[in-house]
Amino acid sequence: MKHMERFQKMMGLAHKFEWVSHNPFKRYQLKFRAKEAAFLEESELGTLEKFRLRNKRLALTLDMFLFACYTGLSYIEIKQLKPQHIVQGIDGEDWINVSRQKTRVPVKVLLLGKAQEILKAYEGNPKVARSGELLPIPTNQTVNRDIKTLA
Repeated sequence: MKHMERFQKMMGLAHKFEWVSHNPFKRYQLKFRAKEAAFLEESELGTLEKFRLRNKRLALTLDMFLFACYTGLSYIEIKQLKPQHIVQGIDGEDWINVSRQKTRVPVKVLLLGKAQEILKAYEGNPKVARSGELLPIPTNQTVNRDIKTLA
């Protein structure tokens, strides 16, 4: 449907600029089917937490995936996470205070213990020290490939 949506837009522009005599999509209705998101069960998350990998890149990707599960943040939001985004709340707990990448909506997320453990594990990482970000995340392409391998 994404392709049809783009094609419909192009045909609308072509008709507007009189490149075609009529818009064949004028009465066409796009039909999007809503997909229900799949979530990990607690037992599945526990299985992932117990994985011990020798391959450092895969272990890093697994940690990033688990961090995303614990925080609900997207790849780019985790990649851009800096120390100034961790703030102490009025409850005395650490919170992540960022804006969503796509919508720019501010969001505050409680930093759970397991997510804090992942952050602590990468504190001394040279890539973290150079970049000023909290986690040494590889490229999105690498992460996607590694997640498929882990699955």
